[in-house]
Amino acid sequence: MSGVALAKAHIGSYRGRTLSNLSLAQRERFFSAEGEALSPQPSLRRLVRFVQHNLLDPFPLETQSVDMIFCQNVTIYFKLETCRTLIQRFYEALNPGGMLFLGFSETLWNVFDGFRTREVGSAFVYYKEPQIVSQGEQMPVEPPVRSVRSSARRAAATTTVPATDTMAVNLSQARA
Repeated sequence: MSGVALAKAHIGSYRGRTLSNLSLAQRERFFSAEGEALSPQPSLRRLVRFVQHNLLDPFPLETQSVDMIFCQNVTIYFKLETCRTLIQRFYEALNPGGMLFLGFSETLWNVFDGFRTREVGSAFVYYKEPQIVSQGEQMPVEPPVRSVRSSARRAAATTTVPATDTMAVNLSQARA
């Protein structure tokens, strides 16, 4: 990820239809108007941290045990074996029930079979099946769908952006 793109993401200025999926109440609660743009409120900004990181290098500790990874339009540029390695690393970084969001042109079909799929709206989400918790009893297979917006209502979540169009979200502290 270029330093320019990272700086632009850190500014967090949203225009046009970018936030059209949010309700008026959500936009008013989590964003401030700055001219024709909307910018995140300080309470939302505290939940996000941007980090430049090469996906082929070992993942830093802050990207381990996360609940969501957003990796859009990245894997399509890798060779198959590199992609398999990266997706395995994503899988290992996710908490049980954690979700991986890929771009519309990306799929894990014939790449990695550790994730399960779930349809959310008009898109498919990959998720790590929850672990067995005790003698044959399993946590619910359908993980709750949480958005970054809804996590803003919870305190102490950590978000990192380790590479181009990739973001990992940790909601574990927010669950407490």
